[in-house]
Parts: sequence; structure tokens; C-alpha cells
Amino acid sequence: MSQPATALICALAGFPVGWLAWRWAQIFIDARSLEKGDTEVRLPAPTAIAFNVVMFGALGWRFAREPIDVLLVYLIEFAFLMVLLLVDFGRYYLPNRLIAASLLVGIAGVTASNAIQGTLGSVWYPLAGVVINFAVYFLFWFIAVLAFGDRGLGFGDVKLASVLGLLLGWLVVEVRLVWVLVFWAVFIGFLSGALVSIILLKGVKLKAAFPQGPFLVLGTLVVIVSSSQILGY
Repeated sequence: MSQPATALICALAGFPVGWLAWRWAQIFIDARSLEKGDTEVRLPAPTAIAFNVVMFGALGWRFAREPIDVLLVYLIEFAFLMVLLLVDFGRYYLPNRLIAASLLVGIAGVTASNAIQGTLGSVWYPLAGVVINFAVYFLFWFIAVLAFGDRGLGFGDVKLASVLGLLLGWLVVEVRLVWVLVFWAVFIGFLSGALVSIILLKGVKLKAAFPQGPFLVLGTLVVIVSSSQILGY
């Protein structure tokens, strides 16, 4: 199937999946109250669905020439990530059970896909991505705690990094290339988060917490979609 056709089909699938992700996120958002001083930035359903459509379409374009099981794993994982980023926007936290579920499903999907393709020995690259990305964000979290206290980078973002690292690591054939993708994902994620936080500080007078998770997901998505250009294959 051609890239445009695959991207279109995936984008269309993004409509119902986006709505389901939004509905699921509301359960976690409504179950938790805002902390004092925090400003609610709950995304409306149309915005969430639109973002999911674009995200699924981009993944469809990127993996159109890959085995269908690879595309399915990335779509499923980003559906989980969509729920997580919506919850982070709405309540500034990332539920442990959602992160754990997305990581376990991701590892199972990656392992099954590699087994189908006869490349089970390459599973350690995505697992290396889990460890490397977690370690990088743990370092950032530790520095943020020392500098800003409990209002810096949340430890939920560190746990989220393990899922993102799995998806980045699955793209490489050398461990050193994991570091390349992690660098760009971190750079894009923090840069986009910083720019949006500046806008919100001026627009809605956001003075307390700021959700970093959605921008870490965004940075990872951009790197995954453009990974062929970054890696040169």
C-alpha cells in the first residue's frame, strides 16, 4: 500500500481512537483534584481528536513500508501516550498504571513483532532505549529537584521516558544511535515545552505546575517520524 493511502487510513482510525483516548483520560482527570495554585488546561474532545488524527497519520506515513505489525505496535503505543498526555494536561500527573500498561504492552508488541520477523536477537536495542532514556531523564529530574524542589520535572516524566525510549530504541541497529535519537527527542521536547510555557505564563498567568509529559511525547513523535532522515536509513 502506498504511503498516502496508509497515512489516510491511519488518520481515519485516529478519529475513534482519539475520542476513546479522550474519554478514558477524563476518568483519570475527574478522579483527581487540582493542587492549590494549579491552572486546569483540560483539552476539549475536538482538540484531542484532531491531534490524534495528525499523530496517527504521521505514523502511518512513517511506517507505510514497514511490516504491518510494526505500524500496529506504534499506533497502540501512541494511543496509550495520547491518554497520558491528556491526563497530564488536565491534572499534571501521569498515572503509574497507565505507564506500566503502555510499557508492558510495548515490550510484548516489540518482542512479538521481532519474533515474527525472525529478529528476536534485536530486541535488546529497544530495551537499551528504555534504560538509556530513563537514565537521561532521571538525571534531569535529579538536577531539577535540586534547583526547583518538587515543582521541577516530575518523576512521572522519568517513568514516561522508559516508554518513549522503547519506541526510539526499536528504530536503531546500533546502541550509539539510541543516544542520537534520545538527544533530538529531548531537545525538541524541552524546547517546545519551554516555548509553550512562556506563552501560557503570559496568556493564562500559569504560575505553578506545567505539564512536561505532552511535549516529551511530541519530541519523540517528531524524532520517530523523521528518524530515517536523522539516521540516514
